[in-house]
Amino acid sequence: FKRNMLTVAVLAQTGGIGKTRLANALLMSLNKGRKPFQVVAKSDGITFDPFQGYDSENSVVMDEISPASFTWESFKDSLDPYKLPQVGSRYHNAIPWNVRYMFMTNVFAHGITDFVNDLLHYAKGVSKLGYLDKKDYQDWKLILNDVNAGKSYVAQLSQVLRRIPVVINIATTPNKRGTVITVSRINYQPGSGPVSHYDYVHTQQSQHTFRTVINENLTDDDMTKIAKKVI
Repeated sequence: FKRNMLTVAVLAQTGGIGKTRLANALLMSLNKGRKPFQVVAKSDGITFDPFQGYDSENSVVMDEISPASFTWESFKDSLDPYKLPQVGSRYHNAIPWNVRYMFMTNVFAHGITDFVNDLLHYAKGVSKLGYLDKKDYQDWKLILNDVNAGKSYVAQLSQVLRRIPVVINIATTPNKRGTVITVSRINYQPGSGPVSHYDYVHTQQSQHTFRTVINENLTDDDMTKIAKKVI
């Protein structure tokens, strides 16, 4: 099965600078005005149920999603473009069969590096993959100087990298009067053999500075213009 799905991470170092609005504007433009399905981030004490209410929308915004929101298996299933996943849902299993674009937003000080690192440390289920050791209470550390642990870590890293090929970083200009948007691509092509090491290139493809900030004063028309430039 091939869903032909593209996953994009929209990230920023600080909140309140337009990640979610940019993600929605991009998807509205890509889908000729059709609104994306919105996924609410997990709250304490509430079961994370991302596709409850999904109704065949072909784009999704997973807003403020933490790596800890996922189980390791649900992350792999939900973002695999070559698999039709049965995503666990409270009342019935959802099948996001029609999703063409999956956008995730959140704040990370070091961008996609922090997301990948946190996912491989804190997603539910990763502690069973053989590369982590619990030294102290709730303090998982990478096992070092162990060939098998290293190979396991690299194998799981490859699973993450091929699922998030595009990264959009958003930041304000130094004078706080503009917005800098950088679109990057993780070029990662795993070989067919066992993974014993990894090579990937995080290539800056394009960067554009807009002489405006993305806030409530920005008109929808101007937001659409920004989205088309980013696309």
